[in-house]
Amino acid sequence: MAKKTAVVATTSAGETIPALVISPGKVPVVGGNFDALEAHLVAVRDKYREIDIKKTPIDDVLVIKKQFQSFRTYIEKEEKRVNTDFFNNPKKILAGHFARLYALAAEIENQCDEVIEKEDAKRIEQINMAIDAYVAEFTADTVLTQKFLAQIERKKMYYNKTQDEADTRNDILAQVTALAKAQKAEEAGLRMIKKACDVSPLLNLDLYESMFLNGDDIASVLEAIEQEAKRLNNVQTTTEAGENGTPVVVSREAEETEETETEAQAFVEDADDIDFDSDLPSRTKTITIKLTYPADVAGALTQLFEMLSKKGVHSEVVG
Repeated sequence: MAKKTAVVATTSAGETIPALVISPGKVPVVGGNFDALEAHLVAVRDKYREIDIKKTPIDDVLVIKKQFQSFRTYIEKEEKRVNTDFFNNPKKILAGHFARLYALAAEIENQCDEVIEKEDAKRIEQINMAIDAYVAEFTADTVLTQKFLAQIERKKMYYNKTQDEADTRNDILAQVTALAKAQKAEEAGLRMIKKACDVSPLLNLDLYESMFLNGDDIASVLEAIEQEAKRLNNVQTTTEAGENGTPVVVSREAEETEETETEAQAFVEDADDIDFDSDLPSRTKTITIKLTYPADVAGALTQLFEMLSKKGVHSEVVG
């Protein structure tokens, strides 16, 4: 009797192992007496083809429906049974065999994964230390603020095992250089905004700095300052001795259209509570007032004038 030769296979690592051989070694062919069942159903169907179902009494239709419904439910039950017996159960048996093989391979592989993960964690830690060192080296002379330091990106490619450390170093240098340039541009823009606002204490420096820091380009911010300064007519302040603050002379000029002049004076504690809605917006009058206010409330005074302007009360500064 001839000796059987063992069937072997080679793994991806080049190791020779027994090849898996399934028996029977071919896909099962399933047959049955389908023809007999089909012939019976054809015969019954043909019987009722000779009848006009649409003209059949409803009670008879229900009987016919029940007969063919029973055919269908029997076919469904048999299909489920055959699939379970010939396909689902064999699949479960095979799954159990494969599960045992997977478990044997995983036992040692999982232990190896734990060691590899620890080593990889050390490698990542060393990369982070190198990145920290490069950042410290490149920012030593640039003095980046925390805002710009936080924008230095630790890119995914830095952690690739094939990444050249020199490439990482050069990329971090490029990031720091670009951020240093952006920081200088921001600082220069803030200086320009402050200088532009210095022409008047009524200009809201915080507002324009916020516009710039939130993305408005410096040219548009400076233009907004210039337009507001023109609207305020180059507000001028004078310093006078006294404890009450700095006096400012404000004049509101408009054409006198009212036929009869009247004078009125109101004491205001809360400007928001005053009703400035007018039924006669075309009738205007002019008054000249002198305001004396503490120098540190210029911003609030600006808001007051802006509110009055929205209410139709316009002002100009006279020197």
